[in-house]
Amino acid sequence: MSRSAFANCFKRFVGKSPLQYLTRLRMRKAVSLLRNSHDNLNKIAQKVGYKSEAAFNKTFKGYIDFSIKITCDRTC
Repeated sequence: MSRSAFANCFKRFVGKSPLQYLTRLRMRKAVSLLRNSHDNLNKIAQKVGYKSEAAFNKTFKGYIDFSIKITCDRTC
């Protein structure tokens, strides 16, 4: 099966593209780690599959719609 055929089947079945689905999983895990661990942001970024803290921050802010600092202030 080609990559595009897989993506189309996945989206029909799940309702989101594979990348959207993966990002959602990563961000949910990140929120959980921010709330329940004492790991620094770089460690959390690595745990959820990001190679750089900057890439993680950008995705987090776009997905959650507010910054990690605000999230930490509210939950940590």
